[in-house]
Amino acid sequence: MHPNLLRQNLPKVWGAFYGRFFKPQPIQLEAAAPLLGGENGLLVSATASGKTEAYAAPLVERHWDDLRARRLTVLIITPTRALANDLQARLLPPLERCKVKVALRTGDHPLPLREGAGGVLVTTLESLDSLLCRYPAQLLGIKSVVLEELHVVDGTPRGDQLSILLERLDTLLHSPKACALPYGLGGLGLPLQRVAVSATPGCGAEIVSKYLGGRGQIISIPQERRFVAQLVHPKALEGEESPAQQAKAKLEAIISFCLEEKAPKMLVFVSSRAEAELLVAAAANCHPNPFGAAVYSHHSSLSSQARERVEEQFAQQTAALCCATSTLEVGIDIGDIDGVAFTAPNADLNSFWQRLGRSGRRGQVTKFLGLYGDYWQELQYRHLLEAARAGQSVSEHPPFCTSVLIQQSLSLVCQNPRHLLTPKALLERLPAYLQGRYSSAQIGRLYDHLASEGWLRVERRGESYAWGPKLEELFTRGEMHHNIARGGGGGGYQVLEGRQNVLLGEISGQRGWQVGDYLRLGGRTYKVVRLGAGRQLVVAAQAGVPPQLWRSCEFQSAGGPRWGRAWTRDLGRYLGFPEGETLWTQPQRGEWLYSHFWGSWGGSLLAACLQAEGYPEAKANPYVLSVGRPLEVPQRYLSPLSWKLSLKGLARELRSRLDLGPWSYLLTPELLAEDLERWLEWLELESAWRLLARPHPAEAQLSRYLCAAASQL
Repeated sequence: MHPNLLRQNLPKVWGAFYGRFFKPQPIQLEAAAPLLGGENGLLVSATASGKTEAYAAPLVERHWDDLRARRLTVLIITPTRALANDLQARLLPPLERCKVKVALRTGDHPLPLREGAGGVLVTTLESLDSLLCRYPAQLLGIKSVVLEELHVVDGTPRGDQLSILLERLDTLLHSPKACALPYGLGGLGLPLQRVAVSATPGCGAEIVSKYLGGRGQIISIPQERRFVAQLVHPKALEGEESPAQQAKAKLEAIISFCLEEKAPKMLVFVSSRAEAELLVAAAANCHPNPFGAAVYSHHSSLSSQARERVEEQFAQQTAALCCATSTLEVGIDIGDIDGVAFTAPNADLNSFWQRLGRSGRRGQVTKFLGLYGDYWQELQYRHLLEAARAGQSVSEHPPFCTSVLIQQSLSLVCQNPRHLLTPKALLERLPAYLQGRYSSAQIGRLYDHLASEGWLRVERRGESYAWGPKLEELFTRGEMHHNIARGGGGGGYQVLEGRQNVLLGEISGQRGWQVGDYLRLGGRTYKVVRLGAGRQLVVAAQAGVPPQLWRSCEFQSAGGPRWGRAWTRDLGRYLGFPEGETLWTQPQRGEWLYSHFWGSWGGSLLAACLQAEGYPEAKANPYVLSVGRPLEVPQRYLSPLSWKLSLKGLARELRSRLDLGPWSYLLTPELLAEDLERWLEWLELESAWRLLARPHPAEAQLSRYLCAAASQL
């Protein structure tokens, strides 16, 4: 669409969103016509390329009368609470100029929905689950739904949950009650408009099938990001230095990069929450320190208030350093960034693009620093950089997690006014791509099992079920709306600021804290002034405390990154490993190494099977398999039928190795076996076993690569 035509098609909102002298971005020109016409669409464009305005302006124009009448009409779903906060703040000025209300509802901001107070609602997918259960009548006027930063949840149990939530919302909007409304979709005979937004391309056809009801335009603008890259190996990482000493070495390398590249404001992506805190603490011992006191940490163990404070302070600074986990990967507004640093390579190219896009947001060259601890990490960086420069895209979509049906069934019971559920009600609300996969009898047996565990109560076996005591309790606490795996931490403590009793964050571990202890959290030093009830540490901010007095904090584990099969195999091709072969080598320390390049899940499953077959020492990472003696692959693993039969004895072990969702422990053996079969088929594990059964010796360079990859075991 020509810029002048875009202005003509957006007469009501042009001034509010674009202003008098605005030059529209490519994604805004391409998206306007289909969205104004009510079509579904997948918008793909780089970070900071104007995607928010690309969907918001045409949707507000299209629904002008409904929005001005204060009817809840547009729903924006984000993957994180932080992004929801940021998005609502960014939409507020243009929507206020349009006299359209934009509201925020998340777990941190549990806004009650009221009649006549609607317009645009920004929420998370877990909060949408809660809204469908508690306030379905307030959602009946919705006409368009936007899925922000979809790539964050796609391919996870949360993404599978979102695909069903959209069908539940669609069903609600075309229910008899909705059809009685003169302004509702049901009464107007219109479909729900669905818009997905992502900074990474993924597989467009798969996304349209899963989330857009099988129909929609793919509007993709090629990513053009210029960047300069520097890879640095801090020498301190080679020895036996403590984590604190290693953190200091990394921070010194980051400071040198900032001074050399004239990049005073840096965002550092770290591999763990503990590393974020260690890097911030190391700033006190680094000289020079060009950031002064403006050194922050940002991770999910900090409270939402603490994270929002960091985002606000970091955005206001021109010289600052923020060490973050994936919490700042998505498009939260933290101002212009001069450079991005990684303390370890990314697990996939899409995440790399997303993080790289946080810098150079106004057309300038992105400055990138990659820190590596060994030769293998350096190779991973070089692979990432080559793929990024070539504009390469790698994506994959794991199988649907059946355990999501458990959580969604429990949610459906809570949505029903009489708290009743039937297998048919669930099956009718599955997306089209899942229709026919599960039978009513299978779901009935699943519900019988849930009833035996206290989650449901049998009304008529195989036909009708009510909620049980466990579900009623969890619903009352608002804790049954998610499919997020909780990391292990062995208990923990809440840390509260004493004067205002504000939650600062949570730390894990069983170590006994005492009054007078000092700790570092969120880049600040605190003194424990009181031990509160229920494992609470009441603290007060403390300045000038020497680092040797700080007690280190432990944090709940979020689990390591998952290297996908497609991206890992691409690394093998980049290094020159031959397609369709397994290579072996035997380093001096005695173990036998076999290449597989089947990714995190594939390597984990191969090791689990071998451990059950007389190789107790078998270990694997995404690239290589290590065993204590020459490998002999069991013959039954080479036969599809025997392979499936062998699943039964390994079901529990395999379930723990795959991302089957936090509710998977409640799956019936029948459904668990089907899930495992789909995963093994998707991972092509039978092919992996055939290759492992006829390995070839590796020549010198590839043998070196195998030994380097084994250093990560």
